[in-house]
Amino acid sequence: MKPEQRRTDFEESALRSLISALHARGRNAVDVGCPELDPSDPLNIDARFEIDDVAWAVEHCRIVYDADMIAAHQYAEDSLRPFGNELAHKYGVRLTVALYPPRWQRGQNPPIAFFNRIKKRMEASAQSGLKDQDRECQIYVTAEDPEFEMSFFTANDPLVRNQLLNGLKEPLLKKHEKQFMPARLEGLPLLLLLDQADNPKSKMGAQWLFSIETLRDVLLEIFPDTDRPVTEVWLRRSDGDCIPVAALDD
Repeated sequence: MKPEQRRTDFEESALRSLISALHARGRNAVDVGCPELDPSDPLNIDARFEIDDVAWAVEHCRIVYDADMIAAHQYAEDSLRPFGNELAHKYGVRLTVALYPPRWQRGQNPPIAFFNRIKKRMEASAQSGLKDQDRECQIYVTAEDPEFEMSFFTANDPLVRNQLLNGLKEPLLKKHEKQFMPARLEGLPLLLLLDQADNPKSKMGAQWLFSIETLRDVLLEIFPDTDRPVTEVWLRRSDGDCIPVAALDD
């Protein structure tokens, strides 16, 4: 039996934008329901559409940096902020730290050694008054009122393409097994709606630096086979408009 779930307002708005975009391009599109809400429907996708009298499966997916970001940021906050506040007041400085908190797989232990190493560097900088910068983190110390500030890098790779691949690969491969293939086994063409808009109810920010060409390239790397599960890919941009990205089953 399917768990109880419903479309969020964010998902509803994305699907409405998609229908408007299809209509604007001369295609007759109707949202005929959400299989996730129907216990008798074998599919676990976000929508069934009829597009020009053809039944389609539609799946929605946000483009974020990585699914583990929130947990990593929270662990870094819990690990470093109390210590950083203590150091700032102990040495009478403004201490600023910027880093990319490492991610870890479910079932693994958090990277305690990493944060212990950062703490040692923080104290050395606070005590000496010297900045400390490398690829692992950046620490700044100024002679101001005691205060601790911390910020996080959103990615650990400077290449936009790799950031996009890191954010999309795991979610899409999971959807390939649970959503895409069952839809194709039913004989349905599949439309993937990628979403670049920010969800006001989510802490996960969207990626927005990539070009459409980069997105196409990343999708072809994720699904390199000639028998690809996705028929069409659309993108809801940050302004809310939907545009076609690629037909992947040519």
